[in-house]
Amino acid sequence: MVSAHEYSSYEEELDALLGLKPELDKFFEDVMVNAEDEAIKVNRKSLVASIYKSIYKIADIKEITV
Repeated sequence: MVSAHEYSSYEEELDALLGLKPELDKFFEDVMVNAEDEAIKVNRKSLVASIYKSIYKIADIKEITV
Protein backbone atom coordinates (compact mmCIF):
# COMPACT_ATOMS: atom_id res chain seq x y z
CA MET A 1 0.00 0.00 0.00
CA VAL A 2 1.32 3.42 -0.90
CA SER A 3 0.81 6.13 1.67
CA ALA A 4 0.38 9.75 0.65
CA HIS A 5 2.19 10.81 3.81
CA GLU A 6 5.32 9.49 5.50
CA TYR A 7 5.16 9.56 9.29
CA SER A 8 8.19 10.06 11.51
CA SER A 9 6.91 7.62 14.16
CA TYR A 10 4.29 4.99 14.82
CA GLU A 11 2.75 7.33 17.38
CA GLU A 12 2.28 10.05 14.76
CA GLU A 13 0.74 7.55 12.33
CA LEU A 14 -1.55 6.14 15.01
CA ASP A 15 -2.68 9.65 15.96
CA ALA A 16 -3.54 10.29 12.30
CA LEU A 17 -5.52 7.04 12.11
CA LEU A 18 -7.33 7.78 15.36
CA GLY A 19 -8.27 11.15 13.89
CA LEU A 20 -10.35 9.21 11.35
CA LYS A 21 -12.58 7.76 14.09
CA PRO A 22 -15.56 10.10 13.56
CA GLU A 23 -15.57 9.42 9.81
CA LEU A 24 -15.11 5.67 10.31
CA ASP A 25 -17.93 5.56 12.87
CA LYS A 26 -20.20 7.37 10.42
CA PHE A 27 -19.15 5.04 7.59
CA PHE A 28 -20.04 1.92 9.57
CA GLU A 29 -23.30 3.43 10.79
CA ASP A 30 -24.48 4.71 7.41
CA VAL A 31 -22.96 2.43 4.77
CA MET A 32 -23.95 -1.13 3.89
CA VAL A 33 -20.55 -2.68 3.11
CA ASN A 34 -22.09 -5.88 1.69
CA ALA A 35 -24.11 -4.04 -0.94
CA GLU A 36 -26.05 -6.00 -3.54
CA ASP A 37 -24.03 -4.43 -6.37
CA GLU A 38 -20.88 -6.57 -6.53
CA ALA A 39 -18.61 -3.74 -7.73
CA ILE A 40 -19.73 -1.49 -4.86
CA LYS A 41 -19.31 -4.32 -2.35
CA VAL A 42 -15.77 -5.09 -3.56
CA ASN A 43 -14.84 -1.40 -3.45
CA ARG A 44 -16.17 -0.95 0.09
CA LYS A 45 -14.48 -4.12 1.34
CA SER A 46 -11.23 -2.92 -0.22
CA LEU A 47 -11.57 0.37 1.64
CA VAL A 48 -12.12 -1.44 4.95
CA ALA A 49 -9.14 -3.72 4.25
CA SER A 50 -6.94 -0.71 3.49
CA ILE A 51 -7.83 0.90 6.81
CA TYR A 52 -7.28 -2.38 8.66
CA LYS A 53 -3.84 -2.82 7.05
CA SER A 54 -2.86 0.70 8.06
CA ILE A 55 -3.81 0.00 11.67
CA TYR A 56 -2.27 -3.50 11.61
CA LYS A 57 1.12 -2.00 10.68
CA ILE A 58 1.11 -0.42 14.14
CA ALA A 59 -0.67 -3.03 16.25
CA ASP A 60 -2.59 -6.28 15.82
CA ILE A 61 -5.99 -4.98 16.90
CA LYS A 62 -7.39 -8.54 16.97
CA GLU A 63 -5.31 -9.06 20.13
CA ILE A 64 -6.85 -6.12 21.99
CA THR A 65 -9.42 -7.11 24.61
CA VAL A 66 -11.69 -4.90 26.65
